[in-house]
Amino acid sequence: MSIPTRDGELTASNASLQRTPSFIQFAPKRAMASFENLVVLANYEERLREARKIVWRDRGEKPVELVDVRECFLHAAKGGLRSGGLAFAIRAGVNLILLLTRIKKIPRDHRFALIRHAAFGPDSFRFAAMLGSFVAVYKFILNALPVLLPHSSPPVRRSSTHHTRSRTLLQASLRPSAYASPFDSPFSGEELDESLSEDIEMATPEVLRGSRHARLSMSAQAHQVWVWRRTRQWHAILAGALAGAIAIMFEKRGRRVAIAQQLFVRGLQGSCNALSSKHGFRIPHGDVLVFSLSCGQIMYAWFFRPETLPRSYDTWIASASKVHLETLAIHRDLVRDGVFKVQDMQKLLATDSVTPLARADMLSRVALASAPPPEQYFGPPFVPCSALHPWFDSCTLTQLDRLVSVFRWMLPIYGALHFIPMLLFRRQRVFRDPLRMLLRAALGSARSSAFLGVFVLIYQSCFCLNHNLYNDLIALRKSVSPSFLSSLAKLLPLPLVNALVARKSYYVYGILAGLSLFVEEKRRREELAMYVLPKGLESAWLTARGRGWVGRTGRWGEVLLTSVGMGMVMSIYQASVDALPDIKEGILLNKGDPSPHPLTAFYKHAVMSHGKQFTLYSHTGGPNGWKVVFVLKELGLEYETIYLDLVKGEQKAPGFTKYNPNGRIPALIDHGNNDFVVWESCAILVYLVEKYDPTHKISPVDAGEKITQLQWLFFQASGQGPYFGQVVTFQLFHSEKIPSAIERYQKEVIRVLGVLESVLSKQEWLVGGKYTIADLSFIPWNTRVESLVESYEGFNFEKDFPAVYKWHNAILSRKAVSDALAEKEALTAAK
Repeated sequence: MSIPTRDGELTASNASLQRTPSFIQFAPKRAMASFENLVVLANYEERLREARKIVWRDRGEKPVELVDVRECFLHAAKGGLRSGGLAFAIRAGVNLILLLTRIKKIPRDHRFALIRHAAFGPDSFRFAAMLGSFVAVYKFILNALPVLLPHSSPPVRRSSTHHTRSRTLLQASLRPSAYASPFDSPFSGEELDESLSEDIEMATPEVLRGSRHARLSMSAQAHQVWVWRRTRQWHAILAGALAGAIAIMFEKRGRRVAIAQQLFVRGLQGSCNALSSKHGFRIPHGDVLVFSLSCGQIMYAWFFRPETLPRSYDTWIASASKVHLETLAIHRDLVRDGVFKVQDMQKLLATDSVTPLARADMLSRVALASAPPPEQYFGPPFVPCSALHPWFDSCTLTQLDRLVSVFRWMLPIYGALHFIPMLLFRRQRVFRDPLRMLLRAALGSARSSAFLGVFVLIYQSCFCLNHNLYNDLIALRKSVSPSFLSSLAKLLPLPLVNALVARKSYYVYGILAGLSLFVEEKRRREELAMYVLPKGLESAWLTARGRGWVGRTGRWGEVLLTSVGMGMVMSIYQASVDALPDIKEGILLNKGDPSPHPLTAFYKHAVMSHGKQFTLYSHTGGPNGWKVVFVLKELGLEYETIYLDLVKGEQKAPGFTKYNPNGRIPALIDHGNNDFVVWESCAILVYLVEKYDPTHKISPVDAGEKITQLQWLFFQASGQGPYFGQVVTFQLFHSEKIPSAIERYQKEVIRVLGVLESVLSKQEWLVGGKYTIADLSFIPWNTRVESLVESYEGFNFEKDFPAVYKWHNAILSRKAVSDALAEKEALTAAK
């Protein structure tokens, strides 16, 4: 084949090529002005250098040609700064828009501070640093590798007549999406001349006669040739892996895991799409399959390994199913050990809305469980329906109630998820056809809400149906009266009957419940599958690690996961960008953020100015607020602190006293619980562990030990806090020095330490032989002990109270406490 002539006519030895579509024929007057004519100029070396100058630049931008490492570095730095600035502007803009949606609910005194935080808070800077550093490192490595390790042109990729590199180049014009390549280096004229003409010759007439769908511009097509000429796939893998590992370290540690998980599953998703496209296979309803398998792992973990799930998942599932914590404890004990704690059943009997039939059944079970052996009997290895849904005797009514309740609960959340993005990103379509867009959003909200309602309905139906079937089969097998059903039940092998209530059956329930995704719109199914897949994989990994099947990854696990994920993503981006999912929206809106439930992440951003579950009103120096911070960090809860200026009296302003009428800090707002407000520091501690510490990480399990915990919290609030505080008042703030008053309260400080010493000299912790909120509540004031009583003659903390001193330092060594105290010191130093 001969190359196109200057007058735009094709001459070819093969006459069929004369039917080449007009979109690759060009008028001679535009040959130097338009990049599309690069194909025409490919065989003209004298004009190729001019064509090169207009390939890799925007209109009006000077041509860039990277020939050494220094130029690669400068080019990467420019790109990183540009991307970082753009990322900062976008994140700050989104934060401001979301803040404005609830600005009227915010006290006037705090509006300016929150607006400033939304625009110039650490989230915006972290986001800018993360994306800016990624772009800079990626561009530098990708552009520098061909300079440092030059290589000859790679062989043409041929897997069949339909898998040549030239076919990929020209078929790109037939694909529905256009490449937006990240590679900025210029063509090398010597490389392009022969290869491009060779690529055109290899293109078949059938390819060239393809239908003219939305396609790549010729500049993007030629860019693909450049990518394959100058870079290899391992270049993109290495550049993406290193850039991802560096970029993720700019994010907060609490968010790294979520981002790493999302990038990893997006890499897997892109790899699957690329393989499917290359080999022509497709798994029917693969998104539903992935969602169902992930739900199987999540629901199994919720019953038996809750520590492997994010607390937000545990809380959401419990709320959606309306299952009491005592019910869950009874079920876990019965499945694991075949027994349950009678006090758990008694707590259920004390709850409201227990039907007479359910009460009678639970009382009979308590009586049997309390009987002496051999009469003692705990029942089958699962919680009875009377304890699972004591407010309804009928399992069917319970499931329908859950369907309606979950639908009504999720409707406003999904309404925000559907309506707010529509108003933000599709304004023109809304103005053009408002009725259609509003109806579409309303229908989408209803389908999404129904999807979760159906999920709960299926799971609870499987739970009740399977267990009732087990009870019936066991009763029939024990029946002495001859009947067809009893004979049939006795024919069934006992292992098969026991399999109905085996631990693995809870996997199956979750998989079946995952089929509820069919209720959701098809276009959203894949995205929802990608939401739950990371948590399912994380839970499976932690379960395997707990069984000793895999090792620990240490503190760099999320960095390694990000590196692997970005390596996959950028490799696919180079080879087949249309196989990649759209991940920029998820990163921008922080969809990977582990806020209460992944499906409500956008809603949480819309109703909270800072996008976190809790708002804590505190003071940089006041000890009581830091007690709350200790617990929030110990439980891994996301919070935002608003520091009040006590000197200016901000704690007495109406904007704060509406939360705490006592006008004292701290006060905590739980946005995940309908903006529930708690004030008084010890009450906040109890609220947090009661609601968000189901695994009892820092709280006791036994009812008696909980009373002991309250006992120590009351002592701290009424004994330690006031007396230690009076020393500070008379030492620093009183109008005159009163030695007798200072000495009196210093003696009270020593007395309080003596009370702690009398207990801690006999045991390691205050309650139940474990670290609890009772212990950490004393720490903020104890860190000031030596300064408070330094003037008291002969006082030596370590020698006078060795057990308290050891206990105190053991708590200080905990990461959550040390991080909080470091944060406090930084804030104090900055004032």
